[in-house]
Amino acid sequence: MTAFARFLGEKAERYIELRHSLGYAFSKQAGTLRAFVRYVERAQLDAPATRTMALDFALSFGGAANSRVTRHGVLRRFYEYLAVYDVRTKALERRAFPRSRAITPPRILTDAELASLIDACARISPSTPLRGRTMATLIGLLASSGLRSGEVVRLDRSDVDLANGVLLVRKTKFRKDRLVPVHTTTPVSIIPPLHVYSTRACGTHTLHEPLIVSRGSSTSRSESRLLIE
Repeated sequence: MTAFARFLGEKAERYIELRHSLGYAFSKQAGTLRAFVRYVERAQLDAPATRTMALDFALSFGGAANSRVTRHGVLRRFYEYLAVYDVRTKALERRAFPRSRAITPPRILTDAELASLIDACARISPSTPLRGRTMATLIGLLASSGLRSGEVVRLDRSDVDLANGVLLVRKTKFRKDRLVPVHTTTPVSIIPPLHVYSTRACGTHTLHEPLIVSRGSSTSRSESRLLIE
């Protein structure tokens, strides 16, 4: 590791700690900064931190144009912090990348398409039928509640009020809790399969047991996103 990469890594970790101490989750941004340090290390780049360095790093990733804007924005604020320790650090331009304002229209499934998708879950893992039932439950809960995939997989059994047909979603956007009503058919058609699966997968069930489980543990957000995409 070059001296500059080591210096950059140390300052990046201190900056991440600072943001955490101020109450920010800063998880994705921390990943971006650590990836930047690895990029500098692989490319054997030397000090100071320059605009070209930041631009090349942002462009080294694929994906949507707005993702480059986000990464560059993370670096821009980090460069401001870095300049305190190395005055040679170049200030990054606020609008180095154009932000796309186009919003892809949502793909709303028809009732027939949704039913077909849920039926197809039975063929996901013929040797493990409960896995297919769990995926059908996940998709049905997403469709009936309008929750984000990450919110569904973070639900505990204590967050489900079957009597009143309400879900308690904790620490959502802006770290707020909210109550979400679900369709009257949801407790009947969605929740019971979860009881069967969680009892078999985990052996016992408690109020703080994950509502959606996979291989004996809670389903990750990446797993749920892969499954619904």
